[in-house]
Amino acid sequence: MPQKPFMKLSDNSNFNILFILSYYTALQKSVESNNWQPEGMPAVSKLFEEINTRGIKFNVVFTNKSAKRKTKIIKNERFDSLFYIYDLNLRTKSIFKIINPIIIFNFYTFIKSILNKHKSDLIYVDRSNLLIASLLSFIGFKVVFRLHGISNFYSNYKSVKFRFLNPLNVLGLYSPFKLIICTNDGSPSEHFLNKFKFSDKKLVLLNGVDCSNHRITSFKKKKTKFFKNNFLTLIFIGRFSNDKGIIEFIKTLIRLKHDKINVNSIIIGDGVLKKEVNSLIANNNLENIHLTGQIEHNQVYSYLEISDVYISLNKLGNLSNTVLEAYKTKKCIIVLDECLKTKKDMSTKQLFNKNIIYINRANIIDNLHREIIKLNNQDYLNIFKNRIRKSKVLIPSWKERIKSEINLLENI
Repeated sequence: MPQKPFMKLSDNSNFNILFILSYYTALQKSVESNNWQPEGMPAVSKLFEEINTRGIKFNVVFTNKSAKRKTKIIKNERFDSLFYIYDLNLRTKSIFKIINPIIIFNFYTFIKSILNKHKSDLIYVDRSNLLIASLLSFIGFKVVFRLHGISNFYSNYKSVKFRFLNPLNVLGLYSPFKLIICTNDGSPSEHFLNKFKFSDKKLVLLNGVDCSNHRITSFKKKKTKFFKNNFLTLIFIGRFSNDKGIIEFIKTLIRLKHDKINVNSIIIGDGVLKKEVNSLIANNNLENIHLTGQIEHNQVYSYLEISDVYISLNKLGNLSNTVLEAYKTKKCIIVLDECLKTKKDMSTKQLFNKNIIYINRANIIDNLHREIIKLNNQDYLNIFKNRIRKSKVLIPSWKERIKSEINLLENI
């Protein structure tokens, strides 16, 4: 049964927002089933929830860049909103695949029809839809441009080749946006925005966490269901892709087995490398591994509870939601060290300082292997657990974090 909408605590019924966002995998199941149980992207899902609580009307255009489907409209009962799933048709073979003027014109025509229907006061657009955001802002619409981290943007924009081949993408960031919001996820967000001086109206936000006052449901009895021993328990959470470091993690487990170092491993995620991950596990007879697949985000805390060490090998930045959640649940944490050349994870190290373990990103497997062996010693593990317990890093709750963002939107 569809869930009931949140209670609206205030009357902002005259305020209407149009979101133009990538069709995030973590939201697709919730959107298509009309059963709001997001599997991730809390910066988006919790934003929807809170603006609905405030009585703000909104509708969403999700841009679909690969699936072979026609545009569809889904009425969402949870929010009393319309979700439009729009196929950009980027399968058309063209050297101008990204900036094909026909694609942009068709998309603009579609967006204009939505705006005529819903009379939106503000348009909130993410990075994957930069060109339409730029066009709408130059026409005169109030546009907030949202960067959920910048991943490889920084290295791309330094490249003369990229600037030559993608002039519209470069110029697009100099559009008259009302505000640029960027997530501090360990990628060089603030450095990037300041270096290229895209706008004086910019804000870099840390993600929030829900578990500061969260009573974690005891999950310890289930640990014996997964593992028959009391070995050190590692947890890896992330998409099965090269940039998340899943293969390096599995190869580290293989090396630990060869060295007769016993550990338990919880692996949460799914993705394009799933077949390779399963093959590595099977071909090397790895044991004591619990693969959960993709799970609802609110289940993460239960798995963190039964783990000793959280490992993040994200090559793009390691201030993800789950790293912050692992910190709040007082886990020992291993992440990639900062890179002075690319500016990645400089903000991560600045935030956590010596409270967590950093490994060299140029030699991940060797360094991770060494640190896990050291953590098998309870005294060494306790050093970092105690540092986490005593540290005073301020991480906002998601409610605080989202409220601050909505206040900005309302002021615009």
